Parts: sequence; structure tokens; C-alpha cells
Amino acid sequence: MKNKLIIKKVNLKKISKKQFEIVKAALPDLNVKKWNWEYLHSNKAGYSFIAEINGTYVAHNSFIVSQFIINNKKVLVAKSEGSYANLELIRKITGTNQRVFREVVKSAIKTMKKEKVFLAYGFPNKLGHKSYLYGGYSVKKINLYTSSLILRYDYHFYKKNNKTSFFKKVFLKVLNFFWKQLIIKPLLFFFVRKKNNIVLMKQEQFEDIKKLFLIIKKSAPSHYLMINRNEKYLSWRYLKNPYFKYLIYGYYKEEKLVGYVVFNKINEKNFKNVEIKDILYLNKSIFNELLGFVFKWGVANNISVVTLWEDAYEIKKTNSSILIKNGFLRCRTLIKKTFILNLLNAKIKDNSLVFELKKFLERK
Repeated sequence: MKNKLIIKKVNLKKISKKQFEIVKAALPDLNVKKWNWEYLHSNKAGYSFIAEINGTYVAHNSFIVSQFIINNKKVLVAKSEGSYANLELIRKITGTNQRVFREVVKSAIKTMKKEKVFLAYGFPNKLGHKSYLYGGYSVKKINLYTSSLILRYDYHFYKKNNKTSFFKKVFLKVLNFFWKQLIIKPLLFFFVRKKNNIVLMKQEQFEDIKKLFLIIKKSAPSHYLMINRNEKYLSWRYLKNPYFKYLIYGYYKEEKLVGYVVFNKINEKNFKNVEIKDILYLNKSIFNELLGFVFKWGVANNISVVTLWEDAYEIKKTNSSILIKNGFLRCRTLIKKTFILNLLNAKIKDNSLVFELKKFLERK
């Protein structure tokens, strides 16, 4: 019998049980609620393309779609977020190492281009690079700058193992004590303001974030691709997120929002970390105040590490001394992050495109 390969665009509202099984094969913690949040209820419903051979589902490529802004134009951008191919099952059905996933990639690109998606991108592992190249993507390196505020060393001791010896526990307590007394407290005393008008924001204040974003995007460089911070996106990404509870703090001056920061707390057995998902500000003074607030919040809540991502444009807006004064002593470490890109309907050169790289790009 000749093997018949069919690639379908899934109706996300009516995804079947068998289709969902192939989608979650590589994501054991995924359930229908999380799937619907991620792909169906996003700022614009996403895509899922599934391959079947002789009626059996064997591979998929799924995309989260969001509204971005580039050169003052609203565009739809697809992020390749979920992908999987059951190679063993493919061999069992066909008797060969038929390369199914690359055909799924190619079919997805063809459909999204037809449906006017501006561009598609992702951060896949290197195992899939050849398939993405075959499907029409380019594989590139992009500069990402990471900074870390280390408040306690619990994370570094326990990140690989939940257990440690008695002597290591004693050493950890001593290390944390001296780190707090010699580094953390002096930084807080000399550089961080005791009070400022930074408040926990409510959903009805999302209009203020939208207004702030509209001001900030005017000064963005040409071809700078920014996520559109409208109320629908903010509500979906942070308030309705089934993975984490997010905190959104706004900095007000004369009743106007001049900056905001979003972060989540990751609770592990022996440590708690914070990830700054987004931060917007009108000037470097406000950036300093927001980081100082996160610094104080982290100390008050026994956080081990706070992490921040910045892109090549963001690091030009402020100097490293602001980060260092606010405890981010591991400052702007350059990471060459591999990503895939297909411009689809974007009429620009890929080397002129500048991505806004912040942690909100992560799926959680």
C-alpha cells in the first residue's frame, strides 16, 4: 500500500482528542485549558498544522499569533512555539525515515503567507534546523543581553539538585549572610530610593499602559518590531495566564503613567526566582526607579535571583551603571541566541529587522 501523507490546518475550536495527543506529546504538562489560552484565545487565534500518514497523526507545527507594531503599522506575527514528529511511529508506518516534519513546516509557511501573516519566527533546538531551512526559514544569530540580580545563592546551590549536604547548607547560610551585609544592604542604602509612587496596577488601568506604549513607540528606530501592548494583549498574556501569576506595577507622576514593569515569581522547593517579563519607561531615571523597586521587592520576598532580558536597541537607551547600582552585578552578558525567521509578507530586508527581545516572548 502506498503511504498517504496529509497535512491539515487544525480547527482550533474543534481539535479532536487524537489531534491533541500528538500536540502534547512533547509537552507533558500541557492540558486543554493551557492549549486554548496559548493558541485559541491569544491576541489573534494561532495555527496548528498536523501531519497524518494513512490516518495516523505523526507530527505537528503550532504557532502563537500576536499583533506587533513596526514602522507605526500593525502586523500579525507568528511564533513557532510547538513542534514534534514521532520518528519511531513514522518508521513503523512507512518502513522508512520519511522526513515528514519538514513538509509540515513548508505547508505551514505556504498557508500563513496566503493568510497575510507578516512574518514567522521561533527559537527551536538545533535538531529541527534543517527542516526549517527546507521549509523556507533562515537560521540566524541574534544578540540578547541578560542581567541578573543575585539576592541569595540558594538557586545556584539547588538548581541541579533539591538536596545538599549539611556542610553545604551551613556554607550557604554564611554566604547569604555576608552577601546581604556587604553587598545588598549597602546598595539599597546608597542608591535605592525609599519611596516612590509605584503601585500595583489593575485591569482598568491597562488603558494607561496603552497610552504609555504609544508614546514610547514613536521614538523606536526604523524596523523595530514591538509587541502591541493593548488591553486585549495585556489581559491575555498576564491576567489570564494559566502558568503563572503576574504582577504589574506602574510608576505614576502627576497622575500619568511614566513606566511599568511586569514580573512573575517562580516558586521552587528551595528557592524563589523572579523573571522581569516586560519593562517600559520614558527615560533612564524612571528605569532606575523601576529597577530599584524590583530590588526592594525581591529582598522583601526572599527572592534568590531576578533576571532581565534586553535587546541591542534597549541597551543603548541606558548605561550599565543603572543596573549595577540596583544590584544587577551580572550585567548585560551577551548571548548569541539562535532563531529562525521567514519574512512571509514583510517587505523589508531581514538584516534590517530589529526584534524587541524581552522575556514576554517565552511561552509562559
